[in-house]
Formats: sequence, C-alpha cells, structure tokens
Amino acid sequence: MNKKVELPINTPKEATPTNPDWGWGLKMILLTLGFLGLAFGSFYAFSYLIVKNISLEQEKEIFGDFMMMQGEYQEFDKSIVNGYLDDFEYDLYLWEADQANAFATLGANIAVSRGLLEEVEYLEELLFVIGHEKGHVVNQDPLRMFTTQFPFMMALRYFGYDIGVDLTRIGNLMGNFVTKEMEIQADNKGIEFVKDKGLDPACALGFFDEESGYYQKMQEFFSTHPMTSTRIENIKKQIGIEEFDFQDCKDFPY
Repeated sequence: MNKKVELPINTPKEATPTNPDWGWGLKMILLTLGFLGLAFGSFYAFSYLIVKNISLEQEKEIFGDFMMMQGEYQEFDKSIVNGYLDDFEYDLYLWEADQANAFATLGANIAVSRGLLEEVEYLEELLFVIGHEKGHVVNQDPLRMFTTQFPFMMALRYFGYDIGVDLTRIGNLMGNFVTKEMEIQADNKGIEFVKDKGLDPACALGFFDEESGYYQKMQEFFSTHPMTSTRIENIKKQIGIEEFDFQDCKDFPY
C-alpha cells in the first residue's frame, strides 16, 4: 500500500497594512526608477537625433513667431547699446517684467527683461547676457531641452501624476546635469561675444554675486544653472584673470 507523503509547504503571508511586503515594494520602486531612467535616456538620445537633423533655419520657420504671439513682449530697442547690436542676426525682444532675467526660446528668439536692464551697471554685462543667450540659440539648446523633457512630462500627466508639483521643474531636475553643461558653454559664448565687440568680458563679472557654502551646493543640485561661484570661476579661467577692478568698463545708464 502506497502511503501519500505530504511535504510541508511554506505559504507566503498575506500582505497587510501592518505587515507590508517590503520585498515587493522595493522591486516596484527599482522597476519604476529603471523605467524612468530608460525612458529619459531614450528621450535624450532621440532629442539629439532631432537636433542633428533639424537646422536652425528650419527651427526658425517652425517656431519663429513664438514670441510675437505673447502680448508681454516687444521688439528690443537696439539703439540703447550704442550700435553694438546693429548686426545682431537673431530676433531680440524686451520682456515687460520686473525680475532680472533673459532667456532663449524655440525659433531662435531671445528675450531680455526690463528688470535686467535696470539692474545692469556696465554695457559689457548686458552684451555678455545677450551673447550667452545667443550661444543657446546657436547650439539649439531650447529645442534640445524641449524634445528631451516634453515626452517625460506628458508621460507623467498620462499616469495621473498631479500632486500640485510643477512638472516643468521635474523635467528640469531630470535634465539638470545636461543643462548645467549647456549654461557653461553659453557663458563661454558670451565671453566670445563681448570680445568680438572689442570690449573686455571681465566687466561681466560685476553682474554676478559670489556665493558659497553647503546650502549653495544643495541648491546647485536642484537647479538647472550652475551656481554663481562656479560660473565666476569658469569666466575667470576663460579670460585668464584672478582679480579685476572694473575701472575701464562702459557705464550703462538705462
């Protein structure tokens, strides 16, 4: 007579709020992070493929009227810079905003805020900023960032990720290492732009306030721009100076 042998079977405990399955949760977190990393890497590679095959002229044709559709922008008065921008080849706009800012957009558009004009002390500072934004345009950085971040942000919205967080900031956080390198390259373009005008790019250092400390480093990680001290160090390195007295800089009485 055959006797049935019963083997002990370890049945998994049912997960409950008081007894969660930590292994399963960790797997899901790792899978999610892996998916996001793969997705962002794919978007990043795809964006470079797009930029490689779309010329700046084509970008201007597609997005060229972007700024004109916004009521808070108007054509920049180039006469305020004493002829230094008469041959500037890109669309330049004045942004009616009190905050000191400047940026480049899709379609080779550059905007400078009125607040920035009021803060600038030397002409070289303003030309450096415009040259910096021109560097973004030439490198097609706005198109690169748009094609990198847009699919990622739309994917988050599709999955219902909406807890009051600005998705643009999330996209920027995903690409902060990329954008920091873009900013350094654009600063170098700003230096070249001022030099090409026969002026001293060291005068642009007056526009920066040097900062330091642990909090600054934490802020740098979550920012799309390098911190001020990092940018100052880079500019001094590119120019080849340690100290500067600003005596020969051109005043900008706006």
